[in-house]
Amino acid sequence: MEIKTDSYKTQVLSSFHEIAEIKEEWEAFLRNEAESFNFWQDPNIIPLNINYCGNESPLIILLRRNGKIKCIVPCVLQKTKFLFQFSVFRIPGPLLRVLKIINSSLIFSKSADKEKCLILAFIELKKLRKQYDVIKLDTLENSTPLDHFFSKQKGNRHKCFQLMKSSPRKECIWRHIFTDSYDDWLSSLNSKTRYSIKTEIKRFNKKFSNQIEFRRITKREEVVEFLDLLDEIYPHTWQAKTFGLSKRNMARDITFYQGVSELGCHRSYMLLVNSKPVAYVIGAQYNKEYGGPELGYDAEFSGAGSVLRYMVLKDLYTLDKPAIMNFGFGDSRYKKIICHTKNDAAEVYIVQPNIWKMLIRLQIAINHIEKRTRELLIKYKLDKMMRKLLKHQ
Repeated sequence: MEIKTDSYKTQVLSSFHEIAEIKEEWEAFLRNEAESFNFWQDPNIIPLNINYCGNESPLIILLRRNGKIKCIVPCVLQKTKFLFQFSVFRIPGPLLRVLKIINSSLIFSKSADKEKCLILAFIELKKLRKQYDVIKLDTLENSTPLDHFFSKQKGNRHKCFQLMKSSPRKECIWRHIFTDSYDDWLSSLNSKTRYSIKTEIKRFNKKFSNQIEFRRITKREEVVEFLDLLDEIYPHTWQAKTFGLSKRNMARDITFYQGVSELGCHRSYMLLVNSKPVAYVIGAQYNKEYGGPELGYDAEFSGAGSVLRYMVLKDLYTLDKPAIMNFGFGDSRYKKIICHTKNDAAEVYIVQPNIWKMLIRLQIAINHIEKRTRELLIKYKLDKMMRKLLKHQ
C-alpha cells in the first residue's frame, strides 16, 4: 500500500515477506543514513521477536523522498486483554489492539525534516486507525523528537491524537557511559562506594573460593545449555516470585536466542558456584550499545547478583567494549552507583477520541489513587502490614 503526500511517498509493511523484500535497503539505511537506532528496530530482529512473542504482527511505515528512506516508523500490532489494575488486583477487560512503536522512537535520516516526518507519520496512522485501538510507547524519553512533537500540541483540543502518561510516578532511563577502563570508572567513585564494591566482591570470592565459574554466552551452540541453566535458577529469583513461574528454555526461547547469536548480538552471562547457577544476566550488544540487561539471582546466595553485575561490567570493558549500557527504568541503588546519566521518561498511550480514551483515563485515575494510598500507608507505617496481607491474597 503506497500513498503520495507532497514530495513524500508513504509505504506500509504489514508482513514478514514485505520486510524481507526491503531488508537490504533497510540495513543500508541503518549503516549509512540513520541518525540513531536500536537493537529492537533492526529488520532481522523484528521478525524474530514477533515470532517469540506469538501475539504480534508487523505494521511499519516508511517515508521516502526522491526514492530514499527518510524515516521509519517501526511498529508491531499486539492483541491483548485490557486490564484494570489496582496494586496486586487485576480485572480483565475487553480485547485491546495495541500498536506499539518499537523502542518508543522513530528512525530518522540524518538529513530528515523530523517535524515534517512526524506530521506525515501521524497522518498515515490516522488512516490506519481501524487496525488498532491505541498506540503505546513503553519508554518515551524527554527531549526526543516525539516528546517535542506532542509538547507543541498541548492545549489543542481538536487534535486527533492525545498523549497520556500511564503512571503518576516519575521514571528515568539510566545509562552507563563507558570510559577508558573498568579501573578508571572505579577510581571515579567516592572512596566509600569504591571500598564497598571491592569488599563485596572479595567477601563473595573468599566465601566460595575456587568454586566460582563466570561464563560469557555469545555463540549459537552455547544457547541451549545457557537456557537450561536459566530454567534451573529462575524459580529462585525475584522475577519468578513477582511475575510468576515460567519455563525459560522453551523452543521459542531457543529459536530467538540462537537467532540473536547468529546475528552476533547475543551477550549473556551466568555465574555458577560449585556448578550450580546462582545468578544470570541476559543482554544484547548492538550498534555500540549494551541493551537493557535482565539480571536475576538466587536469594540464598547472598551477593551473587551484585557480584555478577560488576563482573559483567568489567568484562564489557575488557572485550569488545560498547559505548553505552542502557539499564532502562527503575531507581535501584546500583544504577545510581554505576550510571553516569539519567533522562526522564514515561510509559505513555497515544489515544484517539473513542471509548479506549475513557477506559485508559479511568486506569490512570486508579493509578493516582494507588500512589496516594501507598504514600499514606508509608506515612502511617502501615505499609509492611498491608504487604503481608496482600501476599495471602
